[in-house]
Amino acid sequence: VNFTIAMTKEEYASADMATKEDYIRALNTELLAGSNYDILVLDGLPADSLIEKGVLADISDLLQPMIEDGTLYKNVMDNYNQEGKIYRVPARFSVSMLFGNIKDIDKLNSLESLAEYASTHTDAPMFGSITLENLVDAFLPYEISDLFDHQGKINRDNLIHTLNALKLVSDRCGLLESYDRDSIPGNNIWNLVNGEYLALSTPKSFLNAIYPFGMTKHVKGDYTSYENSFIPCCELGINSKSVQSELSKEFLRTILSEEIQVNDLYDGFPVNSKALVASSLQNRDYSARSTVVSEDGSETAVNFEALDPQQTEDLVNICSSVTKKAVNNEHITAAIKEGAASFFTGELSAEAAADAIIEKLNVYLSE
Repeated sequence: VNFTIAMTKEEYASADMATKEDYIRALNTELLAGSNYDILVLDGLPADSLIEKGVLADISDLLQPMIEDGTLYKNVMDNYNQEGKIYRVPARFSVSMLFGNIKDIDKLNSLESLAEYASTHTDAPMFGSITLENLVDAFLPYEISDLFDHQGKINRDNLIHTLNALKLVSDRCGLLESYDRDSIPGNNIWNLVNGEYLALSTPKSFLNAIYPFGMTKHVKGDYTSYENSFIPCCELGINSKSVQSELSKEFLRTILSEEIQVNDLYDGFPVNSKALVASSLQNRDYSARSTVVSEDGSETAVNFEALDPQQTEDLVNICSSVTKKAVNNEHITAAIKEGAASFFTGELSAEAAADAIIEKLNVYLSE
């Protein structure tokens, strides 16, 4: 297999939006001109636009039988069915979970319920002092799909509702311009040692999950699925102009096989259902230990051990039942951060901030 890497992970992390757009525009030009790429890794790319332009091939003949016989999780794959056609598949996924030591945490499984909690618990620290950037980055992916109607137009009422909900949560947390060098950032699992805190976390594997689950166990807290959501990882598609389409499908079949998927690589849970169960049953004789400095300066030692049987069962059940795909879009996120900043500081009302966001996004959506 020959790999072509347009941007390294480090280059992508440090690049501004204009630079990323230049790379995407250049790739679009290549693909529309009939490049010889066979398989595309779609993370960070405008997959919907590529589908509309006919760049991605329909691979439902490969995937639909695997969905119907239970090989691939239907609850995840239903998000990729577009009028009977499937153009991409995630090789892995992480799940969105809320951890904390707050009573009835299972009732706080959405931004709306968190905002309601914030309005009635005025002394609750919730996620701890947090920057606006971190707050929006944490919660917006679960709201984006509800901000647009079936025609792809922005729903102003839903946007205003989301801004107000974020404001309520930020008021309880305490909004920061930046973090002190030695402080624990907001929405961090390590904050749980300091009291009735919450942390929105995205376990990516049974190995990776020992930290949020271990900290929650240490403080005798609890956890719940958040928005019944998942975050896809390594979405793959086949170039519609590939001259090796059948070989490309066999490559995808191999990636999605139990033999490959069962490996725990810290990059997500298997989308192959048998592989996920098999991975959960593997012997995990490992542990970690860390020291956490509390707000009062005292130190607490926390042991992180392999998930116990109940935690493992809960995590498998969550992976097996998530139905909502989180959406990451840098343009939408940037516009909402800018509008939210004006609203949170009192410069604009929620309605005026929403109108400013819509005006900015309409320009982006028309391009």
